[in-house]
Order: sequence, then structure tokens, then C-alpha cells
Amino acid sequence: AKVSSSSGALQLRVHPTVLLQIIDFYERRPENQLQVIGTLLGSSDSKGQVTATNCFSVPHSESEDSAAIDIEFQRAMFELHRKANPGESIVGWFSTGSSIRAPSVLIHDYYSRECRRPVHLLVNAEVDDSRPRMQFRAFVSTTFGVPGKTKGTMFVPIELRNEAYDDEAAACRVMQSGRNNIKRAVSLLDDVGNVRSAARNLSRMLEQVIAYVDSVLTDQQKADPQLGRSLAQLVNTVPKLDKETFDDMVNSSTKDLLMLSYLTTMIRTHLDFNEKLIAM
Repeated sequence: AKVSSSSGALQLRVHPTVLLQIIDFYERRPENQLQVIGTLLGSSDSKGQVTATNCFSVPHSESEDSAAIDIEFQRAMFELHRKANPGESIVGWFSTGSSIRAPSVLIHDYYSRECRRPVHLLVNAEVDDSRPRMQFRAFVSTTFGVPGKTKGTMFVPIELRNEAYDDEAAACRVMQSGRNNIKRAVSLLDDVGNVRSAARNLSRMLEQVIAYVDSVLTDQQKADPQLGRSLAQLVNTVPKLDKETFDDMVNSSTKDLLMLSYLTTMIRTHLDFNEKLIAM
């Protein structure tokens, strides 16, 4: 998905589970409903960083100049989510569409009463040949006008970043591996397969780093100071071990992993055999 961003005082960090849920809400919407809206859950800090880790859709109805949401449903769903995840609070709301519409001001005004400074996540879920990727944008509201006169509300774009926990990143990598599959189906790897895949990826990344360093040393590419500091910090974090110690450590870990995989297979086979005996 393509992420558009602009500089701003706030920053919204969105986890992939939020984006996947919004797309699922959009695909399951009623046929006569043009867009879906909902509540963003997560956390925020004093530095202006807002993190969205969960969301849920809210029934609504709207026209050209008015909007109505089911407030009782929104509050009931939030109470249920808070019981399961006490650390999550309301940080804003989301909607689908290509642009902000006039009723968005009314909906944003409601969420302004639910949290201190809500963010608005706009998801353009329509994909065609001219725009093959979805678009995600984030906004906050600000007032403008002449002091003492009529004032209006304006949506200002803020920076939007993708963030993921380790398990979310692993799930996204598995889903991405099925892009070129006709059936759009993927199978999970076993423990040994995961180790093999991780080692293959690590080897590929090390080859890219070595190629970059060689190109800088031979003056084929201009050195990037920030990248150089990152590489130096990465090298300094690697423990200094001789080859024999490193080989013993890897072999010991591999043997433990193989033993664990063998015991897991034996237990699974024993359970299957026990179920068949009971069925007889």
C-alpha cells in the first residue's frame, strides 16, 4: 500500500492489523453504502506520536451536508475492547474514500469529545488500472478565520508511518509470499524451514551490505555518513567470537531445535494415534 505523508506536529503510526481490518470492513459493507467509518484505538504520548493498534467499524448514515453515527454502538464496542485491551484508548477515527467530505467535520467534532486531539485516517480502498495501490492519509483538524468573526474547520495532513510488532511483520511476510500464487494460498513453514528462510534472507542482506561497502571503497558510489554510522553501530553490537566458539554455539542451538521438532512430531503422532483408537 502507498502511504502519503506531510510534515506536521503530530505523527500517526499505524499497525498492519488496523489497515487489514479497515479493508475487510470496506469489502463487507452493505451494497448501498458508499463508505465505512469507525473508531481508531491505540495510544498517544506527550511528544505528539499517536499509535493505532486496533479499530472497529461504526454504523452511520450521511447525506451531502449531515452525518449521524450510532453513538450507543460506538460506546458499547469501546467498552468491550477496553475489557480485552485495557491499555488501548480512542485516538481518532477512520473513513474510506478518495477525499474528505463535508460531513467529516461533524464526525470529527464528535471524536474531539472522546479524546483530546483525534486523528483522522482516510483510506482510499478503490483499486483500478490507473491506481493499482491503495492510499492512506492522516489528518488533524484546526480552526481558521478572523478573530471575533465566523471560524471554520480545516483538515491538515500529518505524517503517517507503518509500524508492526514482530509477529505482525512475520504474518505480513507470509501473506506477501502468496502474491504470485494463483490460488492466493500459502503454507506455513516448520521450525527448520523458518531457520533456513531466515538464514537465506540474512545472507542476502549481508551480500547487499558487502557490495555497498566495496562500491564505496572503490569510489564507485558516494558514501552516506548516516548509513556508515548505522553499519558501524551494527558491527559493534556483534559479539566478538572466534570461529570455533561460534560453530559450537550454532551447532548446539541447531541440535536443540531439531530435538524440539522431533519431540513435537512424536507427540502429534501419538495424539493422532490415540484419537483413532478411541474412535474404534
